[in-house]
Amino acid sequence: MPSIGDLVRERRMALKMTQTDLALPEFSKSYISYIESGKREPSTEALQTLAQKLKVPISYFLGDVISDHQQQFKTLVNNARSLVEAGDYDAAKTLLDDAWALHSEIADPVSLSRYYAVLAAWHERRGDYYLALHQLLTAVQQLDERPDQAWWLYYRAGTILQRLNQLDDAKRHYEQALIYLTNSPDVKNRLGMVYYALALVLYHKKDYAAATSMFEQASNNSGNPHDEIRALAGLSATFERLGDFEQAYLYSAKGAALAEQHQEKYLQAHTKLHLGVTLIGLKQFERAREVLQLGEQEAQLLQHRPLHTQFRKAFARLLVESGQGSEAVLRLNSLITDLEQNPQIETRKYLIQSKLLLAEQLRTSQPQKALRVAKEAGEFAAETKFLHQAIKSYTLISEIYEQLGDTAEALRAAQQALAYANSNTGGN
Repeated sequence: MPSIGDLVRERRMALKMTQTDLALPEFSKSYISYIESGKREPSTEALQTLAQKLKVPISYFLGDVISDHQQQFKTLVNNARSLVEAGDYDAAKTLLDDAWALHSEIADPVSLSRYYAVLAAWHERRGDYYLALHQLLTAVQQLDERPDQAWWLYYRAGTILQRLNQLDDAKRHYEQALIYLTNSPDVKNRLGMVYYALALVLYHKKDYAAATSMFEQASNNSGNPHDEIRALAGLSATFERLGDFEQAYLYSAKGAALAEQHQEKYLQAHTKLHLGVTLIGLKQFERAREVLQLGEQEAQLLQHRPLHTQFRKAFARLLVESGQGSEAVLRLNSLITDLEQNPQIETRKYLIQSKLLLAEQLRTSQPQKALRVAKEAGEFAAETKFLHQAIKSYTLISEIYEQLGDTAEALRAAQQALAYANSNTGGN
């Protein structure tokens, strides 16, 4: 196997360079002579300079060493990813630190991108969402010419931004993921999941016409039953918001049947939620109760707190709509207490919505208490940037003040609602 010195000499002679040509101005002629004769081992920095002057990558001289480091780097990153997925974050970080010690010697952009993506997952699992975003965008920078890889990073960044309720930024990242997917035929079967994510953003921004179109795209481009079921649930939710409960019921029933057929446990529960809500809208309260009770049990078994929270909120809505106000208040108070004691970023919206539902229920019999609860909802909605909920909160506050005969405060609250409406960039 030729030594580094042999390779330097062969390449220099192939370019018809003298030792002096190669040396100046950084080195002396004798230094080059020592390297070529094997009497000196160049440093990594010196070898990088020589490689540039000899018009070859540094791997030309360190092929076996680079190959060993590359394989070691890949192994460390892959093992770290497995540990992150298993929840062993301390062990994962140790491997990621070991990989970082090698990263300056890795030239493969895909390997480097994978490292940053795993580090992003480590931060995300620990709740450090902004650090996770930074690492994902660093990963993207490595893959400008690899749409088959880069789309997934944009998609992941979109999911984090959506979780942070930064819907406009999430929308832009999902749209970029779609662009990359369109230019990468090998992964076009993933279009459905990105269309679905984009549709959810539009839904939460209350752009229901665009959301319907995207949910339909998601259904038509679904690569598997899971994506199709989610898209049908999205269509059901959208038509429910539009007040078309008949159409919402058709989509939710179709999604529920498909979930049962494919034994998708989470989606079996999720589609029951939409089915129950549409039945409430259709005033079929007994059927809604049966469906929601069954779905809530399934959500409990899955230990999926956000979904279970939605069932509890839907059940309270059922009690309100069916005239069982006292029981609804008890359930809402219990739900709010649980959400306040165990705050999670995924359940913030449901806490606000539950408080608004409770305030609505109390406004006739206990207006002062309703006012306090509505104010709590409004302040939390503004703090967490759920601006649509802030608008609803301050509109309700204005109505309660008007009910109490306090015109000045009613006007002040209405102006606050208008201010949030003017500054609204999305967020439900």
